[in-house]
Order: sequence, then structure tokens, then C-alpha cells
Amino acid sequence: MPDHARHILQYAGRLLSRKAYSEHALRQKLTGRFGPDPAIENVIDKLKALNYLNDLQLAADLAAGWAGRKGWGSRRIRHELQSRGYAGEAVEAAAARADAEHEPGQRLEEAVAKWLRIHGAPGRLGDLKRLENYLLRQGFEPHLIGKRISAISILPEENEHDRE
Repeated sequence: MPDHARHILQYAGRLLSRKAYSEHALRQKLTGRFGPDPAIENVIDKLKALNYLNDLQLAADLAAGWAGRKGWGSRRIRHELQSRGYAGEAVEAAAARADAEHEPGQRLEEAVAKWLRIHGAPGRLGDLKRLENYLLRQGFEPHLIGKRISAISILPEENEHDRE
């Protein structure tokens, strides 16, 4: 291995010793430091062969964390992984693993409970729409959201005359 490629490999090793990178992110980091260099692809191939760079595992770990800690739905997980440069195979495998480890229906129930705890029971249709938008942003499937929201009844708001 030429000295230049060894220098790139050592730098990549230092980066990976601090935190895990996707193939896309590491390639960007190395290209930013060394410019467009054909040795970068050789280094990435070597790191993949040594299993220091594993997009499938990293994407699955990220997805499981987001599903567990943040309670995100599959759509949000897929979107976030794609925006970080993961390939379609890694994205789908990661979303499937997250769904297997953390039941989507349970995550939806936890998200609804959180929203209700913060905002209280809905008093009008606008409140249900805000809940629906929140759940969509969290990445839950629209058909699941529709079923869950239809089960929530609207409580009439107190008006000024009721308080007297």
C-alpha cells in the first residue's frame, strides 16, 4: 500500500475509533480532507472487508434506537436513514428490525399518550388534526393514525358561562 493510501487509512481509522460512520459519511469526510482521490475507494473497500465499516449494522442500530428511545414510526426512520445517505437495502432492513424489536402499534399508543399528557383531551376537531399532524411527523402510517384517532372522543370545552 502506497504511503498516501496508508495515510488515508490511518486517518479513517482515527475517525472510526471516535464514532461509527456510514460509508457515505466516511467517503464525504475523506474527500473533504484529501480531495477526490482514487485511494479513498480502496481504503473504504478495505475497511468494509475488515468489517470496520458496516452500513447494515449501523443503520439497524440507529433505527432500533430511534424506535426505542424516541418512539419514531417506520416512515420517519426510513426518511432519516435515507437523508443520511444509507442505501435502500440497509434502510429497509433497519426499519424491519426496528419494527420487530419495538412494536409499531405500541409506539403509536405511547406517542398518543404523550400528546394527550401534554395537551390534554381534545376539545374540538382542530385538536384531533394537531394530534394527527404530530403522529404523521413522528412517522406513523396514515391508516394506523386514522384508526387510532377515530377511537378518540372529543370532550366539550368549558366555555366562559360554565365557570361562573
